[in-house]
Amino acid sequence: MSDADDLDMDGGDAIDTGSSKKKRGLGALLPTVLKFAAIGIALIIVIVTVCWITIDLMMPSGESQTPLSGGISSPYKGTLETLDWFTGLGEIRTQILDNWSVSININLGYTKGDLEASGELSDRRLELRDFLRNYFAKKYIGDLQPDKEERLKMEIREILNDRYLNSGKIRNITFDTFDRMEL
Repeated sequence: MSDADDLDMDGGDAIDTGSSKKKRGLGALLPTVLKFAAIGIALIIVIVTVCWITIDLMMPSGESQTPLSGGISSPYKGTLETLDWFTGLGEIRTQILDNWSVSININLGYTKGDLEASGELSDRRLELRDFLRNYFAKKYIGDLQPDKEERLKMEIREILNDRYLNSGKIRNITFDTFDRMEL
């Protein structure tokens, strides 16, 4: 093609291959609206299909997500597990790092009816008392304030379960007495 053809230098009339009449109003808008509606419907179908396949993969047995009434109780109801308590440690007294003395009576809760935990706690009574005495002897009075007792209970429970108990596990700890005395 030459430059003359592009610029229409020969003075001839350009040939209009399309219709010179422009569509106006709803006639011009309707195909565009229908095209976007079809794309929207196709996207919705794809999203629903992907969600359905994902849910089927996550729960292949077909169980429903909402529990039936009378089924498993909700963990948010605030029901606590009933425990058996080992109270055989007695009172533990020790001096802590910053010239204070503490006197503690600790109860260890384990799963109700767990005979292995009960026997293991009884068998390791002296080791547990020694651990607790050493544990508190390495603390400062700031670490033993009432607002930090829950953290102390959690630390003690984790250490006892990891290091001292093989088969039985401690589920909860309570302090009957927790006296702090300045020397």
